[in-house]
Amino acid sequence: MELQVARIGFQGPEERAPILLRLARSPMQGGAFLPEQVPQHTMREDLATSTGSGDPRHREEAVQGVLSAAWQWLRLHRLLVPASGTNGQHGWMVCSRRGATLANDRDFQRFREAAAFPKSMLHPSIADKGWLALARGDLDEAVFAAFKAVEEAIRAAGSFGLTDYGVDVMRKAFQPGGPSPIPHNRNQSKRP
Repeated sequence: MELQVARIGFQGPEERAPILLRLARSPMQGGAFLPEQVPQHTMREDLATSTGSGDPRHREEAVQGVLSAAWQWLRLHRLLVPASGTNGQHGWMVCSRRGATLANDRDFQRFREAAAFPKSMLHPSIADKGWLALARGDLDEAVFAAFKAVEEAIRAAGSFGLTDYGVDVMRKAFQPGGPSPIPHNRNQSKRP
């Protein structure tokens, strides 16, 4: 099947996922849907015609593989979640709050870029707030959350009070003779 997938121009599940997300968000009863019942005929026709000649059964398997990978990508990135109750236990899905906010291709592209940035690369004190802000495309909020976490860590490490914040707490922490372990004299040795 991998050969078939390559022949139909499979770019990756994240390339097909925004189309499926738009189809899933189309008006449905209560917002819940079964992925296999979402009208995918346009995508199927596009994928099937690009396979060229060959056994139609193999083309259908290849198309189904592409669509399954895209649905799974949406689930793994928590853009789709199981519906509540017994419906969810029987395969019904709904768009998550995050999935519902991705209104257009630009929003989806920003989410993909943020999702490609590993959350594990962020310090644990800023990982949750910072990464979520990145995923939403709120870069100013992500930077603010990171600076706030640094400020709080410095305040705690230097035993500063709540009235010490911003530039003032940084100056106090990093001034010569302050609580910072950073040497302030060029003749002093650097930290290991």
